Amino acid sequence: MSPGAVQFAKDFARLKSESAAQSVADSQLLRLIAFWPQMQSVAAKESYRTYLDEYCLVFLRLINEQVLFDLTIDELTEARAIHGRLKEHLTTDQTNERLEQSGRLLTYRLITMHCYLGDFKKAWELVRGDPIDPDILGELQDLDAFDALDLFIDRLHDKHPDIAEILTEVRDRWGAERSCVNNDRAWCLFVEQNQSTSDNRGRLRQLRGTVESSKRKSGTDNIADTVTFDNQIKTPDDKFIGVVYHSLAAVKELRARTRAGNHHAQYDARFSIADSKQTFTGDSIGLAAALITYTQLLKLEIMRQERFIAGEVGFTGGIDEQGTLLPVNQDTLPAKIHRAFFSPLKYLVLAEECLPDAGIYLEPLAQQYPCRNLILIGHRRFADVIENHNIVRSEKVCLGAFLTRKAVKYSRAAKIQIPLLAALLWVFLAILFPKIFDPWFDHNPAYVQVSNTGFTVANADSVSLWDIDYGCSNLRPETQWRIGDLDGDGKNEIAILPRFEDICTDNVRLFVYDHQGRLKVSQSSTIYGKYPGDSTDEQIYSPGVVNFTDVNGSTYIVTTATASYPSRTHIRILNSEGAEVGWYINAGGASAKENVWLASDVFGFVFAGVNNKEGATCLFALTPDSSYGVSPPYQSENYDLSWVTKGNQKYYILFPSTDVCKSLQRLYNTPWMIRLESDSVLCIETFESMGKDQAEVIYRLGANLRVMDVKLTDNFCQVRNFLVADGKLEPVEWQQYTDTLRDSVKYWINGAWISEAMLRESS
Repeated sequence: MSPGAVQFAKDFARLKSESAAQSVADSQLLRLIAFWPQMQSVAAKESYRTYLDEYCLVFLRLINEQVLFDLTIDELTEARAIHGRLKEHLTTDQTNERLEQSGRLLTYRLITMHCYLGDFKKAWELVRGDPIDPDILGELQDLDAFDALDLFIDRLHDKHPDIAEILTEVRDRWGAERSCVNNDRAWCLFVEQNQSTSDNRGRLRQLRGTVESSKRKSGTDNIADTVTFDNQIKTPDDKFIGVVYHSLAAVKELRARTRAGNHHAQYDARFSIADSKQTFTGDSIGLAAALITYTQLLKLEIMRQERFIAGEVGFTGGIDEQGTLLPVNQDTLPAKIHRAFFSPLKYLVLAEECLPDAGIYLEPLAQQYPCRNLILIGHRRFADVIENHNIVRSEKVCLGAFLTRKAVKYSRAAKIQIPLLAALLWVFLAILFPKIFDPWFDHNPAYVQVSNTGFTVANADSVSLWDIDYGCSNLRPETQWRIGDLDGDGKNEIAILPRFEDICTDNVRLFVYDHQGRLKVSQSSTIYGKYPGDSTDEQIYSPGVVNFTDVNGSTYIVTTATASYPSRTHIRILNSEGAEVGWYINAGGASAKENVWLASDVFGFVFAGVNNKEGATCLFALTPDSSYGVSPPYQSENYDLSWVTKGNQKYYILFPSTDVCKSLQRLYNTPWMIRLESDSVLCIETFESMGKDQAEVIYRLGANLRVMDVKLTDNFCQVRNFLVADGKLEPVEWQQYTDTLRDSVKYWINGAWISEAMLRESS
């Protein structure tokens, strides 16, 4: 045996030994993937055939849905490429059926992952192998990934039924996951504790549990509650399951406060993690365990048996005994956000304290895959989680049991006792006509369901209250709406900004309805006659965002709409009664989306956007009840701006593109988040590059919105170093570089752009 063969034999033996030491099957598969270059170099040699055969058998054995579940797209792609090479090296009669089956599993998993992200171009290529016709994709990028998949399948049915069939299966399985509700399981996010590698791998697993009131007599045990995990009793000092004791205490506290239970109740809880052999530590299951406990106990109560945990929601983070949600470990949060993003989850619930950092980790992914809409939900208290109907939802149970239990409730509630049969009749009528016969019927709007031509409003129990039909077809799913109590009467109003596929007279018009569906406000969200191109309502506008917000004790409605040629964003500000109190037009993009807009008692309404004429990210602040005018500058080579009303904005600031942005040939940098660091300190973060490696710059501004300092993210420094290595940029001293960025910031003061450097020189 040659020296090379001896070394290969040792390496192969080490591979088998290290793989066997891995308790998780996908870690074994990743070991095989890492070894493939060495295996491939000898695969064609007959003397190494036994090694190749053994490698192939182990590789194929590890290809199943459970093993592939937590792998990344890159890892799946690499595994699929190795699978293709194995087919080339093996004869047709060798493990042929298993090869075909594993190939289908790998391809199907990759297709599913790309569908989650709304990347249908890649899904097409995995099935067909050739580029997709751009016309088939159309405007899918403007839709949520699930809705876009539905439309994509419809477009494929006639000409490409084979692809439509595969994608229909993906959609149906995904749809089933989105719509299911449970009271004994919840999706949790963990990070694998792997001592042999520093790589943090996010894991998505179902926590399952059953909880019931203990039949033990009080005082017979040292521990009032009993928690069993995988059939083993765990104590409160357990590094992973011990947090469940806090979960049980939090549920007791909430139930005692709502008079549904007492602090001295004893619970027997049994939990397990489905399809998992990993060892986890930390408090990741605390919130999910509390929710399972809460819904498990509710199933025994007459009026609460229809409450369930939504299947499209994931959870992470702990909870203390008083019901306060605990923040996630900063070291594990990026991996958890990444794993949730590449999954069918629609919502991720975590402590409110984690939202700013979670948004930082989420935004680059959202920029790369704009159709993927993972919504972060942050709460401080467990009680707030319970009241969030995106998390805990209502589902009707068996009609017989429902009627009987309701009848008992109704008969007891009556001032005089009535026969059970009469109560049953009463309940039956309440089921058929709840708005008339159900004395506990909730008439307050809580949801809006957009349809093809209008929308339906439902209460917190998902019972329809009323609907509106606009008469125009193709109302798009991303139509913006808000629900809130505008007038303080305890009843919610609904604001909706319809967005139609085709031009419609109601397009970009704001409608506000009271809780009974009566129209209170009908107001265009566009501003005519104030900017070039806005002289007629025939101009095509795109509705943006509608928001409710409070500033200095007053409630406002804020809407945005955009148009092109020239690019501009219309902002309208209405009071709670729907009367206009302010307007503004920004020369470029701007939005009232939460990550690039905020309301502050100190700063007023703050928008981040792009000033197209200056080719830079902009930030401007408006006084809520008295803003008007057009943003600077007021000269243009293409349009006459001499006649426009100059804006009375409190502040208008430009953040010029960095040399990284210019070197990558981007037209301008873009904002992706503004946030309040404190009441008087605001941060804006700009993207200087796009793609896999996002390069971000963070500007901190003080109470007068003057830039205080500039910070560079690790990604920015890395991207710039790459450009230096390629000879496209010169090396810099980082402190001097950030000072230069700070000094280049410009402010619109007294009709001119004044740089930070000029202000510092004059002070």
